[in-house]
Amino acid sequence: MKMYYGSLLYILSICAALAVMAGLFFLLRRRSVKTQKIVVFSLMLINILQHLFKSFIYPQYAGDGFTMVNTAYNMCALLILLSPFVYFSRSNFWKDFTFYVGTVAGLIAIAVPIWFIGKDITELGFEYIRFYFCHILLFLSSGLTLLLGHHRPSYRCFPKIGIAFLLSLLIILLNDALCVIVGLASGHEPQDLYNTLRTLNPCWSMGPPANGSFAPIVSLIHALSPAFLCGENSTGLYAPILWYAIPLYIGITLVAFPVCVLTDRKNFLSDVKNGRIFFANRGIFKK
Repeated sequence: MKMYYGSLLYILSICAALAVMAGLFFLLRRRSVKTQKIVVFSLMLINILQHLFKSFIYPQYAGDGFTMVNTAYNMCALLILLSPFVYFSRSNFWKDFTFYVGTVAGLIAIAVPIWFIGKDITELGFEYIRFYFCHILLFLSSGLTLLLGHHRPSYRCFPKIGIAFLLSLLIILLNDALCVIVGLASGHEPQDLYNTLRTLNPCWSMGPPANGSFAPIVSLIHALSPAFLCGENSTGLYAPILWYAIPLYIGITLVAFPVCVLTDRKNFLSDVKNGRIFFANRGIFKK
């Protein structure tokens, strides 16, 4: 059975994630906060354990030991590893990022499974199961944290989410570089680290995808970024992360603002009211 956008398998995969989210929310919403937190943390713990011990759980990784795929080698992997620690931390900066982006990243991975489109799922076997299992867990644990009110984001922090995202890209890139240097990235040599990282290209941090996919998005990034950061310089090389930092930050901030307003309407309306009073007192417009 092959997966295509709109196919029965594709639709069922999305519906399953949404159904489990709705089921857990309605099951937990009237439970004690302690019970809710135990369930949410358990989801995070299961996810981090399956990530760290892939070689003991999934047949396709049997005998590999600890490799780069057990580390924060991409955005979802970083979120899986961060979530349990951020959940009990006092850092609203990282909580806003982890649970907003974790919810969106988990859902996007399920809704846009580019690795599986056109492929026979029966041949992929356990890799298909692993992929959906870890991303559904990420979607559930992050989404339930927000839905159950364990973290109440402030809309005033929406400009910081883009900054946290860029910092997370730096963490991922450094993680991959370290994995190459210490030999955890099988088949990748550290002698030419830049080109090795360009081949790995986590989250497009080293430049656009080499296969030319997502051309319209890449063209938009080029239009919004300084040319000297996008290979149009004496070296012909892309500046890691910086090549798309500006449009990425703008895009994340534009999306984060309405989402943060919806989740923090009380403070937003209060600030709007205070703003109207402030300007009215200065004769700019009437109360």
